[in-house]
Amino acid sequence: INFANYYILNTDDEVNINKGINYLAYWCEHGDYKEALYLYGYMLVTPFKVNANNELGIEYLKRASNLGHVKASALLGKCYYNGECVPVDHKTGLYYYEKAALAGDIDSSLFCSYAYLKGDGVEKNLQKSLDYCYIAAKGGKMEAQVALGDRYYYGDSVKQDFHIALHWFKEASKEGSAYAYERLGDMLLDGQGIKKDSRKALEYYNKALELGDKDVYLSIGKIYQNGLGVKRDKNKAYEYFYKGYKRHNPYA
Repeated sequence: INFANYYILNTDDEVNINKGINYLAYWCEHGDYKEALYLYGYMLVTPFKVNANNELGIEYLKRASNLGHVKASALLGKCYYNGECVPVDHKTGLYYYEKAALAGDIDSSLFCSYAYLKGDGVEKNLQKSLDYCYIAAKGGKMEAQVALGDRYYYGDSVKQDFHIALHWFKEASKEGSAYAYERLGDMLLDGQGIKKDSRKALEYYNKALELGDKDVYLSIGKIYQNGLGVKRDKNKAYEYFYKGYKRHNPYA
């Protein structure tokens, strides 16, 4: 199986690729080797270096999933949920996504969170949505950390709690989220869950700007317009308001 993996993924030599494929095909038919089943199943449904065979590929992926292969479960979830290689079946898709999530796949956890939040292909369940979001956030998934921050910031399906929101925005900022830096700036400027600090807020806004968040032009303009923690500067305020206006921000 290692030989097959190496030659299929690391060479364009047709002879060695065929050798690798033959090895995979053999072990898929002569044993329960989840890595062989996943790799060959993936190749058949993609298709990757072989002719497509969706029926056989799905069969191998299911066998790999039954043996505990996390990536196989996640791929099956994607196939069924989006109708790739098989007819659309949200219920079966979510079953495999949840299986992958519970086995530690944070991308699948985030997907399950959104599905239960929106009731997309499944009955809406806010508690399950929150549980899966926590799993993904604790696993370091930036989007989940931002989502949790927003939920607690706005009190969306949970009791509003600025301290918890602050924690998750800080975690997301460590992962490089421009939006999280913007939110941290807002909270520092208004003293939400933290002592007011206009200078620090400006620092976070500038960091968000560096990371590509152009929505903070308005906030930075207000800081200079009102002299919040900095010397009042109408010219700088105008400069930032104008940049916000060019970004089609009506408030700017």
